[in-house]
Amino acid sequence: MAIIDLNDSLEPNFFSEQVRTARRFFKPDAQEADAEIYQVVSGGMEICIPGYEVNRNDFNFWAVELVSSGRGSLRLNGRDFDLMPGSVYSYGPGIQHRISADKGEALEKYFIDIIPGSLVQPSFTILKDQLSINVLYSHSLESLRRSFEEITEYGGIHTKGSVEICSKLFEILLLKITETSTDQSVGESSAYEAYKRCRKIINNRYPEIMTVQAVADEANIDISYLCRLFKKFDIQTPYKLITRLRMNHAAGMLIRDGMSVKRVAIELGYEDPFTFSRRFKKSMGISPQRFTRGYKENRITIDSDDR
Repeated sequence: MAIIDLNDSLEPNFFSEQVRTARRFFKPDAQEADAEIYQVVSGGMEICIPGYEVNRNDFNFWAVELVSSGRGSLRLNGRDFDLMPGSVYSYGPGIQHRISADKGEALEKYFIDIIPGSLVQPSFTILKDQLSINVLYSHSLESLRRSFEEITEYGGIHTKGSVEICSKLFEILLLKITETSTDQSVGESSAYEAYKRCRKIINNRYPEIMTVQAVADEANIDISYLCRLFKKFDIQTPYKLITRLRMNHAAGMLIRDGMSVKRVAIELGYEDPFTFSRRFKKSMGISPQRFTRGYKENRITIDSDDR
């Protein structure tokens, strides 16, 4: 993936300096293209500082953005909207917009900037007729996030098929938005609030929380209701989310902190290293021993090449 530094001379001036962390790409050659398919010009993820604000009367390209965490507000063509995780919106040439983050927390958002091709009118209406006049709220945030990540991945490489891949992935993204979103904020429902509370518990407590029942107890709801909430608002079960977060954390402890498998198992509350190793392999597709060994061997190769 191409990482653009905030001071990179190739970076267009529509990237804000109020960004704390960014992973993004920019393809200046796409601006000159006269193509039939979507030309993906730019994309990535930004974590914007509390109080972030961008106010524009115009924009060179058509942009689609997804808020993945934090809260903020959007003024789009004279209308005001609240931004929250799952908010999707668009703006483009001649569309006035102001995006701001609440002062109390950072705003994490994904974006893709495109030039529409001559043969994309049917799907392009999603941008022009829906997203650019309203904010949609998706109940499949993780699925949309993966699509943005995938476009960012292919946008940062230069191969024979990468341009067409990005174009097709963008069309799929638009279809996903149409399929999973509504113009009525799911944030207004008590069920969605309960889901967000459970997600927050998992995100904050996954190192010590091992079971779905523990999450339900913490949220003071029935476990069957918790599972129904995830089925409605997420693309994974609460158990898979807990396991994924715990194993990602375990991977960091193995390679970043240099802990032994036995020590990581103890830290994460497993009765024995064998149980932990089975969970790790099922989640990551490789045993923790091989994972650590492969990382060390790769680092040795990289260090040798640097010399």
